[in-house]
Amino acid sequence: MPLQHVETLRKKWPLAHRAAGYAILSLSLVLSMSGYWFFLSKTAYTHANVFHIHSLKGLGPILRWPTFELTLWVIAPFYWLTVYKTAVTARARNFAQHRKWAVLHTICASFISVERVTLSLLYGIGYALSFLPQEKVHEFFGVGHAVQDMAEAELGVFAFANILSHAVILSWLAFECGRAGYLDSVKGYLSSRVNDAAVAKKVQ
Repeated sequence: MPLQHVETLRKKWPLAHRAAGYAILSLSLVLSMSGYWFFLSKTAYTHANVFHIHSLKGLGPILRWPTFELTLWVIAPFYWLTVYKTAVTARARNFAQHRKWAVLHTICASFISVERVTLSLLYGIGYALSFLPQEKVHEFFGVGHAVQDMAEAELGVFAFANILSHAVILSWLAFECGRAGYLDSVKGYLSSRVNDAAVAKKVQ
């Protein structure tokens, strides 16, 4: 997928770019639908209640996050919209819009890859914690020793990997929007507000 964004390759092999593009979008659609089928068939590793809120009592009442399933349903509409718009703009030969939607689809499609990284990071932290006294670790995170308590905590950590993935994806999206100039008006507004506040302070 990243090679699709290399302009020199697009110009040198336009037919290959087009064929690869349709193949990638088709596979993206099939993979996403098969992935969400796990939720519909109730075979995914997530909390039984999709609207359950996870927390680790030892970290306080503020740090709470939704289930693994809900975090993926949130991104689904944007994922499928980018698949559709990337294909439609390509067929309409509206290449300026096509490139924008293709970038957005790449960002959305990278969610699971990013999740693999965040999950590995959390597993690494968990492995490091296994060398500490078990009582201290359970006490710090507020997790009981019963199998059900530990299973609940494991589901929570698994879901937290998606929260970290959302943070990475949104940061990437903000970077791309800033690079494309979409945030210039927001920056201008914030800058003017800061200047107005500074002037008002001097007057006082």
